[in-house]
Amino acid sequence: MKSSSRRSGFNAILASLISAAALGCAPTVNLGELPQASSGGTSTGTGGGSSGDPSLSGTACGVVTTLASGLNFPASMAIFGDTLYVVTDDPQGTPEGTGLVLSVPITGGTPVVLASNQLHPQGIAASASRVYWSSGDEVKTMPVGGGPVTLIAGGQSSAGSIVLDATSVYRGNRGDGRIMKAPLSGGDATTLFSPGSSGVIGSLNLALDAENVYWSATGEQLGSGSVMKAPIDGGAATTLASGLSSWGAVAVDATNIYWTDDVTLHADNTQGPGKVTKLALDGSSAAVTLATQRFPQALAVDGTSVYWGGGVVDSTDTDLIWPTFITRGSSSGAAPTTIVDTVIEDAGLVACPNGVCWTDAVQGKVMRFEACAP
Repeated sequence: MKSSSRRSGFNAILASLISAAALGCAPTVNLGELPQASSGGTSTGTGGGSSGDPSLSGTACGVVTTLASGLNFPASMAIFGDTLYVVTDDPQGTPEGTGLVLSVPITGGTPVVLASNQLHPQGIAASASRVYWSSGDEVKTMPVGGGPVTLIAGGQSSAGSIVLDATSVYRGNRGDGRIMKAPLSGGDATTLFSPGSSGVIGSLNLALDAENVYWSATGEQLGSGSVMKAPIDGGAATTLASGLSSWGAVAVDATNIYWTDDVTLHADNTQGPGKVTKLALDGSSAAVTLATQRFPQALAVDGTSVYWGGGVVDSTDTDLIWPTFITRGSSSGAAPTTIVDTVIEDAGLVACPNGVCWTDAVQGKVMRFEACAP
């Protein structure tokens, strides 16, 4: 069965969109049949710097560069050091279980296949030595340079977002809403949150600091979404925001938690633009709206900036989301600016050195923006 996320309507017509000349994108390459990497990984795809993209010999500031292209639906991504780690999903029109785990140099270059034949990989995270990802109902790990794949956890209910600290891997289950913690090397897992009678049916995106794990949760109905946290050492979960729509992202920095809500629900059942919101971690102030925008979704933060992807909705299908821009805002609330407005689908977004990196799932690219010094 294909993923039941709200992107399912989009995935159903993905194959025809990819081939449409109106998109102006090169044909994608199905990389799922390539063998799993051994000690050095398997190279595939096309490096950045081609098709008119700026040279990546030294990433230019103030412009958008393509780090990799020719990928089949690149989705979630993570960064550690000078490497990006990306999962590619297996959208409708391709065989089940053809997802990949890839590494891409932060300066661009040929992607390396670390693992193949993955089932709907949803989340990914990396440390100095290992990469972790979710695939179907499993969480897996392998060395960052390639090697054997180790099962961290099985029998999950659509394992999704993955985050790490120095000792543990945390995961959220999209299918049953649980938040789980396990040793990085595998072993007995601890349940940090179980929905019970809370109304939560799925846990979507996770973020982490030294004390808590944070996540966006969805309920049965539109408007039953929430942002929650739980102590990483165990304890009662706390709801930080409620009454949200059913799709959102979260991120944290040293002082605030940030989240997106893709639409604003009104009492008369109408919908307005979504929001990007921040809340002080110490509870010293009320939630602040940083931006009001149509369908903000993917979210990332660094020391000074907040980045998000968003877009508009097709008037004939309210479940068909068309994110079309990447925006940079300020954690202090300064007016946001648009970095790029030609993204078709931004499934993954991470803060990169002095900027942001993201995936364009339909055009099969990994992209980067590096700001110029003031």
